[in-house]
Amino acid sequence: HHRHPERFDEQGVPLFMVTCLDWIKEKHADCEGLFRINGSSSTIKGLIQMVEHDNLELPEQLDPHAVTGLIKQYLRDLPEPLLGSQMYEAWAELCQLHDAAQKRALSAYLLAELPSPHQAVLKFLQGRLQALAEHAEQTKMDALNIATCIGPNLLRPPIGNDMNVISVTSTAAQVCLYLLQANQELQVAPIKAIARASFDYEPVNADELSLQEGQLVFIQDDGEEWWTGFTVLEQGESKRFPHNYIT
Repeated sequence: HHRHPERFDEQGVPLFMVTCLDWIKEKHADCEGLFRINGSSSTIKGLIQMVEHDNLELPEQLDPHAVTGLIKQYLRDLPEPLLGSQMYEAWAELCQLHDAAQKRALSAYLLAELPSPHQAVLKFLQGRLQALAEHAEQTKMDALNIATCIGPNLLRPPIGNDMNVISVTSTAAQVCLYLLQANQELQVAPIKAIARASFDYEPVNADELSLQEGQLVFIQDDGEEWWTGFTVLEQGESKRFPHNYIT
C-alpha cells in the first residue's frame, strides 16, 4: 500500500488531526467531557485503520469521544513525546518559576529546541484547545481540565526514568495549562543555553547567583568570566555567576 505524501498539511500537522478537530468543532463543540471521557477502544481501533487507509471521511453518527481518544492515543504513542523527553527536567522547573518573564523565556527556549514538526503540531493543538476551552460552560472542560487530560500525552521523562507517576502527570498538566494560558507576547531576555552547576557557589555580592551542584542554570548572557542567568531556587532577577562553575 503506497504511502501518500499529503498526509500532512504545509505546516507538518497530520491531516487526520486537522480533520478530526474540524469535525469536533463543527458538530460537537459543546459535547460534555471532550478529551476526558474515553471512547470505546474498538471504535478507536477502527478509526486508526481508517486513517491508515487514508480514509478521512468521519461518519455522521460517530462517537466524538472516540475521535478525541484517537488524538490522545496518537500523541501518547509518538516515539518521542511532543514536548520532548530529554527536556522533562527543564519543563518541570518551569512549573516552579513564579516570575512571568523567566517562565516565558524558558518556555520560548524549550519550544524552539523542539523539532519543527513538533512545533507545528503544538501550535495547532494550542489554538484548537484554547478555542475548545471557550465552550467550558457546555463541555465542563475548561483549560485546566483539558490540560489535565492532554498534558500527560505531551510530556514524559526519558524512558527508564523511575519518576513518580503522579508527579509526572501533575507536571505534564501544569506545563500544558501554562502553554494554553500564558501570554506568548511577553517581551523577555531570551535564554541562550541551559547548563548544570558543577560546584556550589556562594555569592560574595548581592548581584551574584548562588549555585548548588547539580542544579539547572538558565543562561541569558555569556561574557568573559562572568555570565548572567537564573535558577529556580533563586527566583526573580537574573544575576551574575562565574562561568567555570557550570558545565
